[in-house]
Amino acid sequence: MKGGIAYQVQALREKSGRNQTEFGELIGKPQSVVSRLESTEYGAVNVNTLVDIANRLKIGLLIRFCDFETLTVADVSPEAFAVENACQLLTHQMPDAGSDKFVAIVDFGASTTTFSVLKDLKVIYTRDFAFGGQQLTEEIMRTYGLSMEDAGRAKKEGGLPSNYQPEVLDAFIDDMSQQVSRSLQFFLASGSGREQPDQILVCGGCANIPGVADVIGSRVGIQTQIGDPLGQMKVSSRAKSQGVDRDATALLTACGLALRSFD
Repeated sequence: MKGGIAYQVQALREKSGRNQTEFGELIGKPQSVVSRLESTEYGAVNVNTLVDIANRLKIGLLIRFCDFETLTVADVSPEAFAVENACQLLTHQMPDAGSDKFVAIVDFGASTTTFSVLKDLKVIYTRDFAFGGQQLTEEIMRTYGLSMEDAGRAKKEGGLPSNYQPEVLDAFIDDMSQQVSRSLQFFLASGSGREQPDQILVCGGCANIPGVADVIGSRVGIQTQIGDPLGQMKVSSRAKSQGVDRDATALLTACGLALRSFD
């Protein structure tokens, strides 16, 4: 349940196009609270907090009890449901459209990363761990003495000193590749019949870092691409195409949850 709340809060924030500090201002909470709410390890969310968020965002909040036997995958594991749902938007990038293939999807969030493996477009393994773009923002803050807001803006828009790439960014990319490699090891050791994935699709805001797919692919020896759940969608002429292209890979969970409305 706590994982489901975390992913829904993250999806709401990413849909709004805000970082954690900006989203916190929108819902009347400090950045530290937003970070906790987006953590799948945080289990102390109370109903009053959720009501406050819903009121601030002018959206509804649905809370209900039900018998365990009536629960579905979407109820108890919305993150796995979202990835599985969103897979239909990624098949244009998969070998044989994902048919009878093992495909790993790594979704780097702000503070939590989800590593999922699908076989024949069905989730057979998922693992969450505490790692995300927030760590890069915090390292920029420490290295250059910037505020959280300024560090987040500089990370996204550029303008950092020339030593940023070799001393800060390259180390973070290496950490990303280590996390993927470790998650692959956990998957292969998790049970019989596990096979090396045929492909890795990297999603989330961190996937926009130039060259990250090449570094991960080189480290683990698996073809790696940046996932684009909007790649086969027709973009409205009113949308800024550059912004859509930049943000597309960060919308995997949001797209998967949105597709539930059409079931």
